[in-house]
Amino acid sequence: MGEIIVTAQRREQSIQRVGIAITALSGEELAKTGVTSAQDIARQVPALEFDSGSGGGVNAFVTIRGVSQVDYSEHQEAPNAVYLDDVYVPTPSMVAFPVYDMARAEALRGPQGTLFGRNSTGGLLHFVTKDPTREWDGYFNTEYGSFETGRMEGAVGGPLADGVAFRLAGFGQIGNGWFKNDNPGSKDSFESYSFGVRGKLAVDLGPDWKATLAASINKSPRHREGTYKAYPAYVDANGVTQFVPANVDIYGTGAGNDPYGYRDPNPDGNEGSFNDGGFLKKQTYYGTLKIEGSIGDATLTSITNYTNAKLDYLEDSDGTPNNVFLFLSGGYTRQISQELRLSGDTGSLNWTAGAYFLDIKGSYYTDFYLVGLFDAINRYKQKTRSWAVFGQVEYEFLPAVKLTVGGRYTHDRKIFDSRVYIGPGDPTFDPAVTAPYWEFNEATFGDAARQSRGDWAGKAQLSYEPSNNILLYAGVSRGIRGGGFNATADGSLDYNDVQFGPETVVAYEAGTKLRLFDGKANVRASAFYYDYSDYQAFNYNGLISTVSNSDAYYTGGEIEIFANPMQGLNISFGVSYLDAKVKDLVTPQGIADVRPVKAPEWSLNGLVTKSFDIGVYQLGLQYDFDYQSESRANLVQSPVTRLPASWMHNARISFGREEQGWELYGFVRNFTDVDRRTFAYDNSWAGLAIASYAPPRTYGVGFRKDF
Repeated sequence: MGEIIVTAQRREQSIQRVGIAITALSGEELAKTGVTSAQDIARQVPALEFDSGSGGGVNAFVTIRGVSQVDYSEHQEAPNAVYLDDVYVPTPSMVAFPVYDMARAEALRGPQGTLFGRNSTGGLLHFVTKDPTREWDGYFNTEYGSFETGRMEGAVGGPLADGVAFRLAGFGQIGNGWFKNDNPGSKDSFESYSFGVRGKLAVDLGPDWKATLAASINKSPRHREGTYKAYPAYVDANGVTQFVPANVDIYGTGAGNDPYGYRDPNPDGNEGSFNDGGFLKKQTYYGTLKIEGSIGDATLTSITNYTNAKLDYLEDSDGTPNNVFLFLSGGYTRQISQELRLSGDTGSLNWTAGAYFLDIKGSYYTDFYLVGLFDAINRYKQKTRSWAVFGQVEYEFLPAVKLTVGGRYTHDRKIFDSRVYIGPGDPTFDPAVTAPYWEFNEATFGDAARQSRGDWAGKAQLSYEPSNNILLYAGVSRGIRGGGFNATADGSLDYNDVQFGPETVVAYEAGTKLRLFDGKANVRASAFYYDYSDYQAFNYNGLISTVSNSDAYYTGGEIEIFANPMQGLNISFGVSYLDAKVKDLVTPQGIADVRPVKAPEWSLNGLVTKSFDIGVYQLGLQYDFDYQSESRANLVQSPVTRLPASWMHNARISFGREEQGWELYGFVRNFTDVDRRTFAYDNSWAGLAIASYAPPRTYGVGFRKDF
């Protein structure tokens, strides 16, 4: 099987020689498995979930080995860092970015605190787009499929002059909504409407120096999104939220109905009856300058980035045809980052040292609108300034035996300012002429509205490589994540609960990577144990969503198998197991240890491709699947936040002529049309439970031409 090159240790290496649990997907694999957004990568990565709490494109939550934080607030950073071309992506809405003209994607499991710019306690995803080349090349791809969805993307690049090359890539997608609306006179939701363009310019600055300037804009103009599947719910005598049985009149509004007299008659997850006022509008701009060059025997890398993003979002939070309540959110984020790395290789010793600076400023809003009763608007700001110094050394002190030692010191400073305004539940309420109902900032609470802390992360690992076909590794690492602030929705949050503290994890991991049968098969396996102190756990309770600190443990492992048993046949398979508990959580039944959010015990994924030569043409068949066992969408668990186990199946067929660079293909995704519930919220205070679902069965055809 072909050599897979990754940059998990900030230098190009064979994946076989890196003592980290990594799954890497090439640009071709991403395209052929239908990956068009960052979330889609989860289908082929063990122990990874990557989806939205609303079922659409407003935001994305990354879960790696069950480690996650599903706070939808724009100012919260996740425990699993996401990078695009070496640049950290900070907010939930920005993480839901489109994928096009990709070189590869890498998923790193476990704390990554010693080499990447923003430390992470759970893992890391890195998406790498194609760079300019010294020869002209490019491609064009167009698709048309279900819900009248059309997508076009392409790229072109090559030399402009001696030592100067460029690459220009772009995409556009538009389509009708896949969430069917049975409410008379209303329209379907979750439309497709987005486009983007990215340009790169590479300039040789000398014999050993190169600069690459990249700029991009991705936009989702206003389109219909923002609703849920709604279910009547109530709280039983034990304090547990239950679904209202179809034959029981809980609220005096009819058997099986919610407090407003409604029950959705359709059981399908992708069909409901709701108001169609929900929308999403967002855009992201970024510019990055990367400079690389030699200083003696060392290599210097400088990465400078400026990013800004805007978001406006409205959802029908009750998911019914009645006007019960709405949720609006959005704001503006500006990020500046600078990374400097110096690295060298002296045979038995490889080393990297560097510094990182990050400055994020955000101004946001949320608005819970309970029709006819009240309107709660939170206008809040957060400033984050972080700096870090880091280093890692890899030393072969015995033949085939290497010791890796790394460390990072990070200092974070955050300043928070939140003001909640309460008014009547009608459109005339103007918070600009109203005194705050609830206020938390430096003027009112002094140092409590500011966090300024430093801490260290580290890694020590031994690896043994007796041959090019065997790698064994074992080590321990310490990961950290800074504290933060909760943004209350309605002003009912106690002031003492606004601030939450930093989390720390000590992670023990061992693994192996094997090449078998003359390279026709690869096996990668890993096992881990995480000991969390002050794990940052997100919990949703009515209108109050908070992050709080609790201890936790995680233990589990993954196995990936890749095989090429015969010419033209490739098989990959992955399986992961997880046992995890957040300790001493307060529940309606008392203090208990509970399973984390989005942490299935088992997950599986697989991919089979077979190609046939038919004269000068090629026929390709592809099948892939993934499975997730049951998990939960909230720490306080109940039947309404249960996420049932589910399988997802996809297929693709292609016909083309490789030497001419063209291909016709057809695809079907979720061909068993399973209703996969991706998230759920307990809104029993309003007599409702709401859930989001993955898209139903979709199919289409496409054409690609490489040149």
